[in-house]
Amino acid sequence: NEILKILKYCKVKKISFLDTSNNYKEDFKKFDRRLIRYFNIVYKFSPNSYKSFDSVIEDLFSINKNFAFEKLYCFMLHNEKDFSKIKKKYFHLIKKLKKLKLVKKFGISIYDFKNLEKYILDKNIDVIQLPYNILDNRFQNKQIQLALKKRGKSIEIHARSIFLQGLLLQNHSSCDPLVKKNNRLFKRWDYFNENNKNTKILNCINFVKNNNKIDKILVGVDNLKQLKKFVEIFIKNERKRKLSVFNVNNKENIIDPRKWKKK
Repeated sequence: NEILKILKYCKVKKISFLDTSNNYKEDFKKFDRRLIRYFNIVYKFSPNSYKSFDSVIEDLFSINKNFAFEKLYCFMLHNEKDFSKIKKKYFHLIKKLKKLKLVKKFGISIYDFKNLEKYILDKNIDVIQLPYNILDNRFQNKQIQLALKKRGKSIEIHARSIFLQGLLLQNHSSCDPLVKKNNRLFKRWDYFNENNKNTKILNCINFVKNNNKIDKILVGVDNLKQLKKFVEIFIKNERKRKLSVFNVNNKENIIDPRKWKKK
C-alpha cells in the first residue's frame, strides 16, 4: 500500500523514472498496468552464477508478462567490471533489443572513476549512473568534463549516492565508526549546516541539482512522507553555496561504501 501511494504521488509530481534491478525482486504485476506504464524504467542487471545474461535477456523478451510495462527506458549493467565481457559477447543482443523497441537506451552503473572518460566516449553507452555528492566530486575532474563536452547530448549522467548512504545527514557526535574516525570533517560539515538536518538535505540536493551536467538524480525512499520532504526541498530555489571545500576525493575509505569497515 505504501509503494502504491509513492507511485501515485510520483505521477502527480511528474517524477517519471523508476530504478529497479533483476536483484531487487519487485513484482510489478501487483500494480495497475496503466500506472506502471507512466514510468520510465531503468532496469539494472547483474549476470552472475544464479542469473546468466541469457536469462536476463529472456526476462526482457517476456517483458509484458513479467513486468507489466512494455519498454525499458534503460537496460543498465549494474557494475562496470562486467562491461568488456558483455560488450564482446552480447552486444549484438542489446542492439537487437533496441531494434525491437524493448529497450530505448543501454547504460552502465559505475563505482570506480578510472575508466569513466573511456565510457563517456564509447558510443555504445547512452547512460552512466555514478556516485556524486558533497564529499565525492570525482565527476568534476577536468578530463571527464572534456570527454562530456566531446560526447555532447548523446550521453546522460544519472547521479546516485547524493547523501552518501545517509552519512552526510548524520551528526558529528554519531556513534558511526566512520564518523568517529573522521570527526573533524563531519564537525566542519555540521557547523556549516548549523546542526540542522533539513539544511543538510537541502545542501546535498542543491549541490547535485546545480550541476548542469547531471541529467537525473536518484534517491531511495522508505515512505511517502520522506519523498514529500525531498520534493519540498528540491523545488526550493536556493542560492548556490561553495561546497567544494568539503570534497575528499582522494579518501576512498570515506567516499566508497564498498571500502567501509563493518561495525
